[in-house]
Amino acid sequence: MSRTKRLTMLLTLLVVCGVGSCLVWHFEVLDWWMLRGLPPGEVDAAPLKWTWRVETVVEGLESPWAVAPLPDGRLLITERPGRLRVVTEDKLEAEPVPGVPEVSYRGKAGQGGLLDIALHPDFVENARLYLAYTASTEKGEMTQVASFRFTPEGLTDAKVVFGGVPGGKKSKHFGCRLAFGRDGKLYITLGERGEPKRAQDLADLNGKTLRLNDDGTVPDDNPFVGRKDARPEIFSCGHRNAQGLAVQPETGLLWQTEHGPSWRDAPGGGDEINIVEAGRNYGWPVIHHRQTREDMVSPLVEYTPAIAPAGCTFASGKAFRDWQGDFFFTTLMGRSLVRLSVSGRHVYKEEVLIQDDFGRLRDVAEDPDGFLYVITSDTDAYGPGRQGGDRLLRIVPTPVDGKKKMKAPEPVKAKPPSVHDFTVTDIDDNRIALSAYRGKTLLIVNVASRCGFTPQYAGLQKLYETHKDKGLVVLGFPANNFLKQEPGTDAEIKTFCTTRYKVTFPMFSKISVKGDDIHPLYAFLTGRDTNPDFAGQITWNFNKFLVDRDGKIVARFGSKVTPGSKAIVEAIEKALAPEVPDKPAEEEEPAEAVETPDTKAPAPEEPAARKPEKE
Repeated sequence: MSRTKRLTMLLTLLVVCGVGSCLVWHFEVLDWWMLRGLPPGEVDAAPLKWTWRVETVVEGLESPWAVAPLPDGRLLITERPGRLRVVTEDKLEAEPVPGVPEVSYRGKAGQGGLLDIALHPDFVENARLYLAYTASTEKGEMTQVASFRFTPEGLTDAKVVFGGVPGGKKSKHFGCRLAFGRDGKLYITLGERGEPKRAQDLADLNGKTLRLNDDGTVPDDNPFVGRKDARPEIFSCGHRNAQGLAVQPETGLLWQTEHGPSWRDAPGGGDEINIVEAGRNYGWPVIHHRQTREDMVSPLVEYTPAIAPAGCTFASGKAFRDWQGDFFFTTLMGRSLVRLSVSGRHVYKEEVLIQDDFGRLRDVAEDPDGFLYVITSDTDAYGPGRQGGDRLLRIVPTPVDGKKKMKAPEPVKAKPPSVHDFTVTDIDDNRIALSAYRGKTLLIVNVASRCGFTPQYAGLQKLYETHKDKGLVVLGFPANNFLKQEPGTDAEIKTFCTTRYKVTFPMFSKISVKGDDIHPLYAFLTGRDTNPDFAGQITWNFNKFLVDRDGKIVARFGSKVTPGSKAIVEAIEKALAPEVPDKPAEEEEPAEAVETPDTKAPAPEEPAARKPEKE
């Protein structure tokens, strides 16, 4: 329906109503109503501009962990001390829902309590919901999951669908997120309880994603069914502490957020966004950050320094048409709501919507109308505390057309352009968002195969091997702009580099680095508007751009400057020099240093005691 038709319908309605006061209502909501109703592909001559704003819906929550919108417009919120709260018409009901099971909650001494909530796919018919919580048992504190009927009298007909497994002495890394997949199965994330090696033990459910039928039984098609050395409930392994789980509507894929290592169990940072698939091993603690191993999965997106990603969801586009299909997640240390523009498995853009204004953010969910709801997490063990308690926030669209007398929200500060804004294709034809390398120092090189400078591959590989543990990544981009010096397919180029020079640093698909068809990344690297200090057309192979942790170009070296030259080495070491943060990220309690056959992370000197922020 066009904007003109919608206007005609609304004016007709107003005339029929014959109520003059309706005109006031009309001018207040007309633009918003028209904005939401335009279907994809229908363009008006003068489309409305719009933005968004954040509303505080309720306050007074205590350590909330999850928010779940109901089909009737109400919202359910779990509080870690063991309360299930209801928000009705933007008001927090005074009494919690009766029937919640007893939970193990240690306050500031642990991470447990009442955690996630998920509605059964047939909730409208059966009124069943699922709660994840920590329970004290004879075998210690562990994560359990139970289902209930949600009735006007409270929770009834309790059925434990996952009774838990022995945990550990530490009250940490419980997970636990719940999600029903497109297949109708219940997926459960469990942390490794602060004991990293458990994540690789297939006889142990901790550090895994589980897949169960809605009654708690094990599906026959689970990936480890029938193996004597593995638990049949396991869907994926190698997880440290997954804090978010959402199903991508377009594909049915499971997207997961996960907390990377702290300063004691590996180098800091390494927070992850993963697509979790059957039978796959996500590496912890054998690999982490951007490390790779043939039989393990590296993260789709990785964040260093740490941001502590938490709850997540996909947007339907009902209220925000431009956000349809995008992935949203909250962060605790990052104190932000992050939007990733995605297509299938690929991430091609990142935007931070909320930054710092509302403190630590724990979970995000979308209601049936497409509005996003976010809960804060300032009153838990790692937050600064807040006198008014934690908050439920709502993100709503706001039209801006110059006619309405309304105060527009503060504009989002645009980030300066950086290398991290680009998406490229690697040599194996996978789309890679360069934001995955945020926090790393990059050496970007246009490489060749038939050129007098090809011995520089050996020097680049040596640089990479020498400095990769400190955060250097060499990125090789084959270019065919100079006398056909880069012939062959991507597969042939890969074979040349790996066999002759033993290259292990990331290589990418062939691109153009100059001319009319120049790749956007190289247009950015060489453009005078975007890179005035190091601009200029590339004239030969093996030009090198040094990029700092924030995606800013800090140096450029020509073809004749070899990778082992003093100038390049000194520039890299300067870029890699550790930053001195105001508040170093710490864990809630020191974790034991981990040694594996593949990696050995030395434990740094213990810093002065400081209130921890990361889980």
